[in-house]
Amino acid sequence: MFALEPLVRCRGLPRSPVGEPVAPGGLSAAALVDLAISEPVYAFRRCNGNRMEARGGLKLNRGMHPRVAAKACMEARRGLKHNRCSTSTSMKEIISTNLLILVALSYLVHAVSAQSLDEPFRGTGAEIYEMTYDLKQDQQASFIVSFIDCATKESEFHLGTLKVLRNQTDTDREVPFGWILPRLIARKGSVTLAFRTDNLYLIGFTDKYGGWYSFNGYKVLIPGSTELEINGGYGEGGMGGFRKLGDLPLSRRHALDAVDILWDYDPSTTPKEVLQNATATLLLVIPESARFKEVFEPVIADWDSKEGISLKKKIKSIGLLHNWGKLSSVGMIGLPWDSSEVQGYVKKMKKEKVYINSKEDALRPLKVLLMSRAMRPKELVIKRINDPQS
Repeated sequence: MFALEPLVRCRGLPRSPVGEPVAPGGLSAAALVDLAISEPVYAFRRCNGNRMEARGGLKLNRGMHPRVAAKACMEARRGLKHNRCSTSTSMKEIISTNLLILVALSYLVHAVSAQSLDEPFRGTGAEIYEMTYDLKQDQQASFIVSFIDCATKESEFHLGTLKVLRNQTDTDREVPFGWILPRLIARKGSVTLAFRTDNLYLIGFTDKYGGWYSFNGYKVLIPGSTELEINGGYGEGGMGGFRKLGDLPLSRRHALDAVDILWDYDPSTTPKEVLQNATATLLLVIPESARFKEVFEPVIADWDSKEGISLKKKIKSIGLLHNWGKLSSVGMIGLPWDSSEVQGYVKKMKKEKVYINSKEDALRPLKVLLMSRAMRPKELVIKRINDPQS
């Protein structure tokens, strides 16, 4: 396959026996353009050859550097100018080179946009973990594993096989230790989401222009963003209530629909309920799937089905989603099962039809543990990562 970057090292394209420009490797300009158009996702990945390391050390795609695309355009343009001075230049050759310029320009525009998406999060001291997930073809299970890896990259503690997220800030309006910025590619285009690493809360998203929207109350965390009328919670002021969550269809197709809605989002024309359903769908298939095995497993099992699944048919109680912190606390706290504090958590969860009979029951549905603010001063049974005795 073809990558634009090698063109930067060319001084005019070499020529094929029939007089058509060719790129390194023997591909003609027309062939280059054909490949870029017929395999845009693959070509884009190849153009993401400039791999940079996030400050946390994770290798992540950052997009083709704008200067690389610009130079590719200049080289193609130089070749076109030269060809026009030649009486042997064919019309096909001129058209092919023009198309090559257009392809390079499209990557240039995308690269400039992609490189500025993390701008609101720079200079805050927070780690930034960027990911790319092509919803049309990539594997959901692999994405969730990578998402958890980003969230726990700087974890200090674990309990068995479960890692504990970094301490939460005193309030959700403070800058977290890190940000996960997954770029989701759908049918119409791509959007980037912003998740905190200390609790996996979704704080905002971008639209097709690369502009950021933040949930109500969180604009301070994404400077320059447009604040939404809804908050990021599951209540009536956010996603519209827990009852609705259980009915939402979840699958690759529905996730693609959700991303397309956010990509095309316009506060003046997009109905509130449409925005709520789109963001709720992504909350269930990303952070909730990262938190709970009982969400992750059924979603993965029917990910490529046309109808998808609804959680109310797959988990015992939708109230599970509201009790990640309590389940984590019961599992981590250094108190016996029959202590008043532990039993207090158990009784609260029973009201939401989440039933556990032991500390092991509390940990069983979880994929990662939340360090709730109430647990920070407590004596916990967690172990420090890399401790030889843990």
